[in-house]
Amino acid sequence: MRRSNWTVLGVLPAALLIVATGAGPASAAAVQTGRGLAPRVAAVSCSGYGCDGTDPESSGCAATAETVASAWVNYPYSKVELRYSTACRTTWARATGWPEDPDYPSDYAYIHRNSDGRQYTCYGGYTRQTTSCYTRQVYDGGVTSYAYAFEEGPTDSSGRTTSY
Repeated sequence: MRRSNWTVLGVLPAALLIVATGAGPASAAAVQTGRGLAPRVAAVSCSGYGCDGTDPESSGCAATAETVASAWVNYPYSKVELRYSTACRTTWARATGWPEDPDYPSDYAYIHRNSDGRQYTCYGGYTRQTTSCYTRQVYDGGVTSYAYAFEEGPTDSSGRTTSY
C-alpha cells in the first residue's frame, strides 16, 4: 500500500506550530484522549474526610464540579445549588442572585451532610457586598448532603435542594 505524501506534509505544519508557539500538552487547556479532547483537570489537594472544611476552588475540587440539584430561594431572582465534585466526591452550596439591599442585609447559605450534621455556611447580600456566595465543602462519599439558602426581605424566602 502506498502512503500519501499529503499525510506527512499535513503533520509537519502542525508540529512546527507547536514547537514555534510552545503550545504543547503542558500548556493546553485540553488534552488529547482516545476519544477526542478532554478538559485538563487540576490536581486536587485533599481526599476523603480531609476535604471537610476546605475551599472547593483552592483545593482543585471545583474543576470537576457539576450542579446536581437546585432550588429557588426567591423566584425568579435567587437560587441555591448543590455542587458536586466528581474527582473529590465532595459537595458544597452555591447561592446566587441576592439583592444588594441595605434594608435586608442577612442572606446566607449552608451545606449540610445528613449522616453527621456537619455544616458550613457562607454569607452574602448587602453587608458582604456580594450577590452570591459558596460554602466550604464536605466529603460526600457514601452519604448524602443538601444545600439551603435564606434571603431576608419583605417576605423572607428560603430554598432547600434535595439530598444527593
